[in-house]
Amino acid sequence: MIKIGYTHYYEIKKKSKIKDLSGCLKNIKTILEQYQDIINLKGDDKPKVTKNLIMFNGIREDGHETFHFEFPSTRNKYNSDENGFAFYFCKTARKPYDIAVTKCLLILKEYLKDDMKLSSDGDFSNQEEWGQAIKDVQDMGINIIPHIVVEKL
Repeated sequence: MIKIGYTHYYEIKKKSKIKDLSGCLKNIKTILEQYQDIINLKGDDKPKVTKNLIMFNGIREDGHETFHFEFPSTRNKYNSDENGFAFYFCKTARKPYDIAVTKCLLILKEYLKDDMKLSSDGDFSNQEEWGQAIKDVQDMGINIIPHIVVEKL
């Protein structure tokens, strides 16, 4: 079945003992360098990666929605639930940059553990949707399987 609007959903705990993303940025930068020929940010700008923010998109027609991961989250109450999680999503429409998005989400989930919830329109066991990303992140030496808890957000 083809789903229109293929989207990944993630929630970030607003109050966390982890203060920034510096502990996982090396791995994130490795992924973004691997896909530098298919990702950018708004035109010809390089992806934005700081200790608090990751942003990128596909290039031109191979882009869809910008992947935006802010930690700690500054989302207002409207985008937060009663348990203190801020809601985000990235609709990739299965465009080529989706693999970079899924790998980054897996690395972030492993780093943030219970301070992040992850869900997707995709199937985590499907090789074409999440399987390759899971394999590649594990090949980087990152043990993500215990932290993949798919939740209905």
